[in-house]
Amino acid sequence: MGTLVLAHHPMCRHPRVRPRVTQYPGQPSVVADELLSLTTENGLFSILAIDHGQSLLSLLGNDDESDHGPMREAKIAVLELLARHCTAVLVDVPLTGTIGTLWHPPDGVGLIVGLDEFDYDDVECPPPNVPSRELLREVRRAGANAAKVVLYYHPDAPDAGARLEAAGQVAEQCHREGLPLLVEPLPLPLVGTSDTAAWPVSEIAEQVAKTGADILKLPLSLSPQTASLAAGITKAAAGTPWILLSSGAPYTEFLETLRLALLGGAAGFAAGRSIWGDLVVDVTDDAARQESSHRLEQAATLTRSLGGAHLT
Repeated sequence: MGTLVLAHHPMCRHPRVRPRVTQYPGQPSVVADELLSLTTENGLFSILAIDHGQSLLSLLGNDDESDHGPMREAKIAVLELLARHCTAVLVDVPLTGTIGTLWHPPDGVGLIVGLDEFDYDDVECPPPNVPSRELLREVRRAGANAAKVVLYYHPDAPDAGARLEAAGQVAEQCHREGLPLLVEPLPLPLVGTSDTAAWPVSEIAEQVAKTGADILKLPLSLSPQTASLAAGITKAAAGTPWILLSSGAPYTEFLETLRLALLGGAAGFAAGRSIWGDLVVDVTDDAARQESSHRLEQAATLTRSLGGAHLT
């Protein structure tokens, strides 16, 4: 299996290609249609991610976690500028409460809602929380086409099986409400290992794909092994589409990693700070607005031109 060495981590008119949907009891046709709504005509994903919490507050220079106003306003400004350039946006549950009043996804742009009750910077790395039916129906009413959870994971962790089981329970709950599930595996630190220890990304993709996840969102760092790692992930995922997580990398580094990932079979990307990190500091800055729009359009164009190997 391939391993990923991680640094410290803080339009055509032809019919759409239908992405693979895991079989499960529930509403397969509804889930398949919702998954399709997140893609380009040829089944690729260009997702703008802005479900961030503490990492975004830090960019804004705001340490008051109880004051959500500035963060909410910054997110809405970014979405109003950039959402039209992608196939879907990834937002947090609180932001769904502003849909229809402060903003609305553009026509043809899907909505993915992150269900996590913790932030990316959570040092506890908890297993995914299984959402209630009430929460899923709430995000459904807000217009969600899909849900997302983070899965801190390592195959050698003592509770690895329980973490996979929890991800499977989330998938089952989402599917029963007609929602596809995007699972984002992230490194789970193990006692006695360093932050730069090898993370067996292909093995992890194989295991997580079997939980019922409809899309995998995976981190890859740029290295001489990126292309081979990407090919290994595609093989291991065995038909479940996977997309590249930008991880807040510098934009040029993210774009080159995306190019190699697409050549290795990735189905697209979900990018946040690498796209809008400069913009969110001052959403009125014309240069930052133009640059962030250019970045997202460039990544989406690259995805359309190189993506599709996952379908062969």
